[in-house]
Amino acid sequence: MTSYQQEQAGSPDVVVSVLRIDRETMERSPLTEEQAAVATAAVDAVFAAAGVTANLVATAEWEVDGWDIAGFPEPGPGEWFDILMVKGEAHNAADQALAARWPELEGEWTELQLYAPEESA
Repeated sequence: MTSYQQEQAGSPDVVVSVLRIDRETMERSPLTEEQAAVATAAVDAVFAAAGVTANLVATAEWEVDGWDIAGFPEPGPGEWFDILMVKGEAHNAADQALAARWPELEGEWTELQLYAPEESA
């Protein structure tokens, strides 16, 4: 188990949500249930191939956002940026999977949202 995986132990599961973004208007809109399933499967495949989880990607985002505020740590961010590159690959995979199945979505972007589901009261 890597140090990153150890840090994830006991943390809440992170949910991947994919939204569609119109390139002209920058308006966000939800995908249909079927489109969301295709996009999420593409994202999951990229994460699995890279050996990362949504939790790990969310942690990397959190760490790097903190550095934007406080400055980079020494000796440097290294692997966190590598993990965020995987998120970029996942964006591309979602875009391609949607365009392959729904040609009318060609040229539209997706936005991956990583969040912890709300606790049920």
